[in-house]
Amino acid sequence: MSAGGWIEQAINFVIFAILARLLGVETFSFLAMAAAFVLISEFIVRESVSEILPPVSARQPRPLRIVDVLLGACYKQGELIV
Repeated sequence: MSAGGWIEQAINFVIFAILARLLGVETFSFLAMAAAFVLISEFIVRESVSEILPPVSARQPRPLRIVDVLLGACYKQGELIV
């Protein structure tokens, strides 16, 4: 872990310690559960989805298809023409 990661973790720990003292037990437990959900979700996305998607530099432009042309013709300045 880099120095920035350690500093971020230390700041998060201090903030959680302050919030634990200021908030009640029930309120802080909701905050901790929400934080755990966000961290687990971020980990799942970072470790699974980011490996599936190719990097932006590796993507190649694809040729236009008839669907792209038709959808482009249906839009005029960002509004759908029906």
